[in-house]
Amino acid sequence: LRNDVEARVLRLPGSLYEHKGEDVISNVYTYKLVNKTVVSIEDIHFKLLSHKGEINLVKNQGFNIEKEGLAEGTLFIELHTGAIKSDKERVEIGIYSGDDLIETTTTSFLGPRSYK
Repeated sequence: LRNDVEARVLRLPGSLYEHKGEDVISNVYTYKLVNKTVVSIEDIHFKLLSHKGEINLVKNQGFNIEKEGLAEGTLFIELHTGAIKSDKERVEIGIYSGDDLIETTTTSFLGPRSYK
């Protein structure tokens, strides 16, 4: 009853949010994905499930994880200020292989205390 993929997405220690333009807030994260199967998993990508926004990987757009392998990297989550209700939001992230959802994880998203 275990998952085929273990996913961790953690905010980069010591980093705060960043304003991108007038209406977008960005946070930087590190991710680790562990493939617990004996087959490689192809075309890995991330999507926000709980909020409207974007996930941008620093590199490895649409990457693969070898069998019993590990993938690590850095990504940015960008949310519109209208989607942020508090200074610390919980966001849910879906990890996909092609069109198939293979794992979900949550992480915290920091934003400003004042939204006006």
